[in-house]
This record gives sequence, structure tokens and C-alpha cells, in this order.
Amino acid sequence: MSAPEHSLPEPPRVFISYSHDSIEHCDQVLALAQELRRNGIQAWVDQFEKSPSQGWPLWCARQILDASYVLLICTQTYRKRFLGLEEFGKGRGVKWEAKVIQNILYNEENNARFIPVIFHESDDNYIPETVRDASCYLVSPCTGSRGSAQLRQRLTGGKALPPLGIPVREEAYLQRDDVSVPTAEVWEWSLRGIEKKLDYLWGGERNLDRKTSEVLDRIEKIQNIGTVYQIFLAAETRPRIRVTVKERLNDLLARHIPFGGREAELKWLDDFVSSRSSGYLFVTAQSGFGKTALFAEWIKTLPHTSYDVCYHFISRVDGVPHEEFALLNLCQQLAAFHQLGGELPTRTVELRSLYPALLATPPPARRKLIVVLDGLDEALNWTVGPDLFPRQLPEGVFVAFSAREVSDAGTMLV
Repeated sequence: MSAPEHSLPEPPRVFISYSHDSIEHCDQVLALAQELRRNGIQAWVDQFEKSPSQGWPLWCARQILDASYVLLICTQTYRKRFLGLEEFGKGRGVKWEAKVIQNILYNEENNARFIPVIFHESDDNYIPETVRDASCYLVSPCTGSRGSAQLRQRLTGGKALPPLGIPVREEAYLQRDDVSVPTAEVWEWSLRGIEKKLDYLWGGERNLDRKTSEVLDRIEKIQNIGTVYQIFLAAETRPRIRVTVKERLNDLLARHIPFGGREAELKWLDDFVSSRSSGYLFVTAQSGFGKTALFAEWIKTLPHTSYDVCYHFISRVDGVPHEEFALLNLCQQLAAFHQLGGELPTRTVELRSLYPALLATPPPARRKLIVVLDGLDEALNWTVGPDLFPRQLPEGVFVAFSAREVSDAGTMLV
């Protein structure tokens, strides 16, 4: 038998991510895609696509996850949208692509396939910081250039490939940035896609390190919260949820002025959060021991530390003993901390289930959270039960709460 013929190498699949700066800029991007295809590179751009049945957000995510390489066409507008600095409602396409790309970069901890490309030397200043350390290529889509040749060499590995057909240019891309924001389906699919890509890159082994697990857990929990309560990351929906009702506690905090003689207890609180990755702290003492004053003073010191703080004081004297106000206050603060946007539910039963869901959500990268809930015994016509305390807190989350003791001496229980 004769030896089998060598099959042609599989053409690399390349997706081009860019902002719709102008018609001329879109024309340049199209010319680049066409030139790459003439050189045997399977380049894809939104201008080749009729309005996708699954919607643009899901189409974008699939293009990025399926691509061998993603070219980032860097301009001032692109960088602004990629980093989430653009005003609300503009450039949603790039904003969404950036979230998928940055999640992959965070999980893989290296950049092997996201390539910055510029059409003008001055655009070198607008390469997003998350990919600035990668090799950048200055290309001239229409006339060719040394940078264009170097880019083709990078994408093909130096192999000569037969030319590919060039799809017809479609007009649907012009409405792409005006479509609705990513849905819960897109979040869920993107999460599965990132996990699948990681499995492939690591030989199919499900061996996520701690940081990767935390990121995926955060994405999944925020997606679940969005599905149930219709509140999503602010950049994907609407302005961040505002903290408004916490101001009713200002008089209570102001009344508890700094005091002396409690340095040991304050240090104990600080040591608790600094020596652990997460956990609960229960402070109990007789009436008049100063539990509220201790927590109030601690809260005043926390802005000068690396911790974010959310708090509520249940107090009949101050007129804030009710369940609805306590849960609304805590949910507003936690939603703002997690950078969520939308409208919080108004029914108490929904707030009661939302609060532990927010509490169980891992914090954004490199942030830590302390939640203070004082005066559980002051609750009026409701019970602060175990359903408000998730069994397992995520890393970087601490909950300190207090109530009157039932024995003779004040204690702090971990």
C-alpha cells in the first residue's frame, strides 16, 4: 500500500475583538480579517455574521472560547470600554467580551492567545493594562507591513496555508452594541465554557487551584442571584445599587464616642479577622456591658484597614428593631459591595433569602468583608434564626454578631 498523503494543517481560528469607533475603523478591521483569510487563517469578525439566533452576547462568548487566538484591536475607545470606563449603555459588545477575556486570563494565570493589535503607533498608549505585557503588532490591513507579516507568522507558526473563502459582509453588526445585556443563560454558558476550556488546557483533569475555584464560585453565585432576583453586575445592567437606609444609624454611631479601657477587646476583634481566612464571631454580655459601643468603635476604625464593612444595629431605643429595615439595610450594603445593579426585592421574605445568598458569595478579587450585626435580642416580632447564617462562609468574609448573655460573664465565642 502506498503511504497516506499528509493532511493539510488545521487553519488556526482567530476572533477579532474591536470597538465600532467609526465606519472607517470598521472597514480597516474588515480588511484585516479578509487579509488573514487570504493567508489561510480562519479569521472571524462580527461583520461576517448575520444576526445570530442565540443573540450577540452568547455568540461573542462562543467565539472567544473556541478561538485559537483573539486579536484585540486597541484604540482609545476600545481601552475605555474594555476596562469598564465607558458610560452606561455604550459599547456593550466590547464590555461583555472583556469580561469573558479577563475571566479566562485570571483563571489561566498566563496569556498565550490574546494578542493586542494597533493600526497606528499612537494607539500603543491604549493597550489595556491586563494585556499590556503581551507582544503587540502594528499592522496596516490594506497595504501590508512588517507587523502584518510578523502577526501572520505568529498565528500560523510559520506554516504556509491555502487561502480560505471570504464571507460576505453583513450589516447586522451595526446594531450589535444596542442589543440587550447578557442574560442568565449567557452567564451560565460562559461559566461552563470557561470550565471546559480549563479542563482542555490541563489535560482534562478537574484540578482547579484555590483562586480559580473562588472566581468560578463567585461567577456562579452571582449568576444564580441574578436569575432569582434580577440583579446583575452593575456593568452589565444598570447603575450600582445605592446604599440609602444606612443613614438612619448615623445618630446611633455618633452617640457612641471613642472610649478608653477597651483596647484589649478591640485588639481581640482585629486579631480574629487577621488570623483567619473567614468565620463567625459571637459577642455576648450582660446588658450595659457595652457590646454596641464596642462594635460602633470597631466600625469607625475599619475604614483605615484593608477590610470593607457592612453593618446593622438592631435597637428598639433607636427605632430600628424591625426585620424589613434590618434586611434591606444589609442587602443594600452587600449588593453595593458585590457591585450589583438593579432593584432589590421589596418583600421581607425575599430579602430574608437574598441576604444569606449575598453573604455566601465570594468577595471581588483581593477584597475582604466584615459584616457586623448587633443586638439580636432586640429584634421586634421576628427571630434572627440560623437561616441567616450560612454554614460555610467564603474566604475573606467574616460575621461578628452580638446578643445579651444568658450566663454571668461576657464572652466572645468563635
